[in-house]
Amino acid sequence: MCIYEYVYVSYIYICHCIFNKLSYHQNIVKIFGFSKEADNGDYFLVTEYANGGNLRQYLKDNHQNLTWHDKMRLTIDITNGLQCIHSHDIVHISLVNGLSQCLKL
Repeated sequence: MCIYEYVYVSYIYICHCIFNKLSYHQNIVKIFGFSKEADNGDYFLVTEYANGGNLRQYLKDNHQNLTWHDKMRLTIDITNGLQCIHSHDIVHISLVNGLSQCLKL
């Protein structure tokens, strides 16, 4: 294992440990562990099943059907989850791209 792979695996493991401590919160996706793709060697987190896929895809597929109440509920749920991780000195780096990243302060 090269140094870059070691650092990346360590980062994923730290994310797993940090989010295990936050698994009590209903607005935070639970992380069960991590694994490595056999065909290309990429690492990925194993999370709880998210019905409807990720938030971006859910909004893309359902935007026209969501009421303002639904949109406000989603916004409040996301905000509550972010408040929880911030209260543990964790900063969510990216909410927009496909790769969700967090940083422990």
